[in-house]
Amino acid sequence: MVMHYGHNNKKSPLFIDGQQLNTTESERDLGVIFSNNLKWRNQIITCVGKANQILGMIRKCFVHMDVKLLRSLYVTFVRPLLEFAIPVWSPIQKGDIDLLESVQHRATRIIPSLKKISYENRLKALDLTTLSERRQRGDMIQLYKIFNGIDKLETSKTIAVQQNQTRGHRFKYQKEITKQVHRENFFFNRSANLWNNLPSEVVNAETVNSFKAGLDCWMSSNQANRHSVLIPHSLDHTSYSKNYYYYYYYYYYFYFYLHIIF
Repeated sequence: MVMHYGHNNKKSPLFIDGQQLNTTESERDLGVIFSNNLKWRNQIITCVGKANQILGMIRKCFVHMDVKLLRSLYVTFVRPLLEFAIPVWSPIQKGDIDLLESVQHRATRIIPSLKKISYENRLKALDLTTLSERRQRGDMIQLYKIFNGIDKLETSKTIAVQQNQTRGHRFKYQKEITKQVHRENFFFNRSANLWNNLPSEVVNAETVNSFKAGLDCWMSSNQANRHSVLIPHSLDHTSYSKNYYYYYYYYYYFYFYLHIIF
């Protein structure tokens, strides 16, 4: 298969042993669908479809649902489908961002007691964040792994670390100046501003887990308009101890149900 990129590409045919190779507009590689227009619409439609399918199974398999059970099922079976290899295909168009977020919108409305409150308050009740914030968090974790040699990646020709700086942490780097929208959404370019603003005590963490903890604390303290939400008494987490065996029975039942189907 041959995929041609660029508006000025002449799309010349390629041959191997006299046989012309077929051309394609999109192709899956390592679970990610690449398109010749450098957009991720096909990838997003695919993962959203799979996530909605799992949500449908959850609604059919569980008659009674509480906050703790819904959050565990969503985080385990649904959200990973929306975040697989996300540093590669993080969306930039509003329509794609809203399409991904619509899955979480739908998931948070499964519990009847949460249907009539706002999306932000439903997220707080379920102890979740928006998928956009999750993608930013994933980018920061990936950068931490790259700069600390956990993920081996040659960055000397890609990014320029600022030398002799007097402010900020030691891994601050210079963002590439570009007029192309797709290049602006390149991993290192879209992550530069947030990464450079991280405090030194977060970036200098010794382990990935300690970096995650510091990053979560810093992002929570800097998030604007965080208000408390009143959770209905029936959703109070202290009442879950009585339903301990009920919760784990249905959780593992659904787990084995998925393995039988797929």
